[in-house]
Amino acid sequence: MDRCSVASRLGAPLRNWSSLIPLKGCSKRATRCRGNGPCAGFGFPFFIRSEFLSTDDLKRAIPNWITEEVNVTREWLLTLQTWPVLWLRAKRGSGKKLAAALGDCAATDGMSSDALEYHGEEDLFRTPEFQAGEFEVQDIASHSLGLLCAPQPGQTWWDACAGEGGKMLHLSDLMQNKGLIWASDRSERRLSKLRQRTARAKVFNYRAVPWDGLAKLPTKNEIRWACSSMRHAPESEHGKGNPHARWTTTMRMCAN
Repeated sequence: MDRCSVASRLGAPLRNWSSLIPLKGCSKRATRCRGNGPCAGFGFPFFIRSEFLSTDDLKRAIPNWITEEVNVTREWLLTLQTWPVLWLRAKRGSGKKLAAALGDCAATDGMSSDALEYHGEEDLFRTPEFQAGEFEVQDIASHSLGLLCAPQPGQTWWDACAGEGGKMLHLSDLMQNKGLIWASDRSERRLSKLRQRTARAKVFNYRAVPWDGLAKLPTKNEIRWACSSMRHAPESEHGKGNPHARWTTTMRMCAN
């Protein structure tokens, strides 16, 4: 079984709702997954149809404190349980070429022709295009941030929480590999992964340095531009990149 199949099966939407309503003999309430469907063989043989779940049932998918802070609508709760979109970011100006090469891609309207929505089932990490550094798997929120920053060739930027380098790679692409990007993170492991990704993408205009977030900055020169102040919450699209965070995040953490 390839990684794509494993990921799709583990990410089956609405599978955790099987305990909310009786399923035996209820063909109108649930749709059985057949063949190689996303929940086949994992003990989750049904997708629960949303019209048979009350709003109170859906609220069990979020911590109680959220309902005290925001207006929780049924539409928003259903959005949290939908299948996540797989977004690709092609190198600058190559979106149409990449879409033709990979197939099963849809371009976005009005934002960037290099942001592609992928609908296929191929293991993208094994494609020649990925191995050649022609695209990254990147959430649309991260892609949008790079466009908002609009870095120019020759400028100096600092990604203060670079992680494994997804947004930094985009900044470098927009800067045409010219100028300098300081990429810092408290995790040496993530910075090691960042260096692997930059080598594959042929990115050279960066310096990766560890930083613990304290007063002593990792940079040697004055920073003219800083993208860290606009950094979005990791994998922010519906919280699907890190779904267990809905149970571990507190209101105090959000306030800070």
